[in-house]
Amino acid sequence: MMKQSKWLKILLTVVYGIGVGCNLYLLLMMCLHPHHVEAPDAMLPMTDFERAFVMMASGFLPMTASALSMIWVYALKQTRHPRRNSGLMLLPAMVDAIPFVFMVGLVIVMMAETVLEILGILH
Repeated sequence: MMKQSKWLKILLTVVYGIGVGCNLYLLLMMCLHPHHVEAPDAMLPMTDFERAFVMMASGFLPMTASALSMIWVYALKQTRHPRRNSGLMLLPAMVDAIPFVFMVGLVIVMMAETVLEILGILH
């Protein structure tokens, strides 16, 4: 196995920690103020729950990349409990996957609905 640079390990750990911190903040925002609207006069006013949901969905791919890099850098496959350790490291990415899958599914359903309306099947 190739020896990892100490600075690379520190950098990836800091990036992962920032991602986990953002996830915790967004989860807190979803739980504490779900009906608070930050800018009610905006063109598209969103509640804190909706904003956090969209931000978590958009953070899914970077968080997954960060978690996978942490698994690689810390060589979790050589640990005593590799599945548990990898699962714990991927937990924030799995939390982000829920809104991501929901939003992708919503887009697919809306596209299918549009096609059915164009074909005249759905009125």
